[in-house]
Amino acid sequence: MNLTDARVLLTGGAGGIGSATAARLAQGGAKLVLADIDRTPLERLALDLGADSVLATVAADLAGDAGRAALAAAAREHRVNVL
Repeated sequence: MNLTDARVLLTGGAGGIGSATAARLAQGGAKLVLADIDRTPLERLALDLGADSVLATVAADLAGDAGRAALAAAAREHRVNVL
C-alpha cells in the first residue's frame, strides 16, 4: 500500500485497533496526526512509530469543544488530507 502523499488524522490512535491501524498506515508511508484522550500511550505510540511517521499528537477529550478545536487546529497545521 503506497500512502506517501497521505496525511492521516487518526482518532483513538492509542488503543489496540488504533495503534495497529497507525502502524499499518505508517508502514505504507503515511504521515500521521494521532489523537487520543490518553496521553501516555499516545506518546509511547508516537515514539514507537518515529518522527518520520508522526506529524503531531493531540491528547484531548473530543467530546468537548476545546478538544475538537485542538484537533482541528492540528489537522489544518499539518494539512491532513485523509480522515
